[in-house]
Amino acid sequence: MVRAGSHPPEQARTKAEEDYRTLLPQGVATPDHTLLVLQADGEPIGNGWLRHGHLPEVTYGYSLVVHPEFRGRGHGRSAMAIGEQVTWEVGDRVVMFNVFGGNEVAMSLYTAVGYRVLEETRSRDLAPGVDG
Repeated sequence: MVRAGSHPPEQARTKAEEDYRTLLPQGVATPDHTLLVLQADGEPIGNGWLRHGHLPEVTYGYSLVVHPEFRGRGHGRSAMAIGEQVTWEVGDRVVMFNVFGGNEVAMSLYTAVGYRVLEETRSRDLAPGVDG
């Protein structure tokens, strides 16, 4: 949110915390959700969440993170493959993600593993006195 320019840092943190409380009211035990814990050699290297049945037969993936020091080693691709396998196993047939603008790492990963853009939204901050 900060990188995309939609929120300053403190507002982004507050919104993220509110979103987690709303989307994951029972944390890892929230029904119809899967927590992916990414590890390499027994060390945590990232995580992600999947929400199954977001729409009919659609799993919504959010908060996929591979810590920066572990990027570029195929862990993101592996996480995507595992997420797709879990999605299939719960009976969903589509995986969707939202990516904030400016998150080139995520956009490149999703494109590289075959995801396509369905919708794109853009914004522009207007300076005082700018005519529409």
